[in-house]
Amino acid sequence: MSARHRGEQRDSLGDALTALWILGHTIALGLLTDLIVNHDRADAVERAPSAAAPDNPAF
Repeated sequence: MSARHRGEQRDSLGDALTALWILGHTIALGLLTDLIVNHDRADAVERAPSAAAPDNPAF
């Protein structure tokens, strides 16, 4: 009789799926973070007065 436990053998398919799950969630969180940061920057640019383009150009 062997003293080996059932969970001792590694399940490579399960490990691969776990790695894909972690990678997918990491990418999703990164994209959401980028979206939020860019949205906040766009709001700040819209609120700031533009010094480069005057309202009434003298042409």
